[in-house]
Amino acid sequence: MKVLIVDNERPIREAFQAMLVAFCPEVSVIETASTIDDGLALIRHFQPDLLLLDVELDGGTGFDLLRQLTDPSFQLVFITAHDQYAIDAFRFSAIDYLLKPIDPDSLVQSVQKAAKNLKNQHLAAQIDFLLTRVAHPADAHKRIAIKDSENIYYVRTSEIYYCEADGGYTRFFLENSRSITVSKNLKEYEQLLEPLGFLRVHNSFLVNRDKVLRFDKNAESLILEGQQQVPISHRKKEQVLRLLEQRE
Repeated sequence: MKVLIVDNERPIREAFQAMLVAFCPEVSVIETASTIDDGLALIRHFQPDLLLLDVELDGGTGFDLLRQLTDPSFQLVFITAHDQYAIDAFRFSAIDYLLKPIDPDSLVQSVQKAAKNLKNQHLAAQIDFLLTRVAHPADAHKRIAIKDSENIYYVRTSEIYYCEADGGYTRFFLENSRSITVSKNLKEYEQLLEPLGFLRVHNSFLVNRDKVLRFDKNAESLILEGQQQVPISHRKKEQVLRLLEQRE
């Protein structure tokens, strides 16, 4: 696997190189760049399998670099300091990211995921979705990218009834009796969707509160618009019912 690191901080580039050499046997060749122009030139000539791209670059951002690509064929991992807005944008678009300071275990996991997904043909759509979110944050809540083993689905959050934990996986239950299973745990989607009106009502269930019709006292569960029945845990019952009462 060929890796290109684009970061304007020399110590960061060197640290990445050292970690890739030490911990990632999948990586055969590493190139680095510090600017947008150098990064674009190397993408064209080096044709990396994986691009590690910093958000903040001299003279612009990693987003500016992406806007100049026409048909990206590599795997993409962003490098960022802790900025919740940027992180949310990556997560909503199903694009991987690493937080500074870089943890070697996180880097190894990202490289391994990239190696498995080299045939993924969805990057152009993911980048377009990401850049739209960055350019129009007021509309950012409307859609989320959900990636299963074969496809990426761009789903309006208003279409989601609820999410259910299935071991390390999460199943999304949508309008029109659709469902999608993804290889991320429910906790990740709780962090992503809770600010958008979703409620963790049970260890195994995350519910779109706009889809809730009523609380069934006898069954200790919520009845949703599609007549799905989702249990509420005893521990969360009081808080969930209070939040539902606060709906406008």
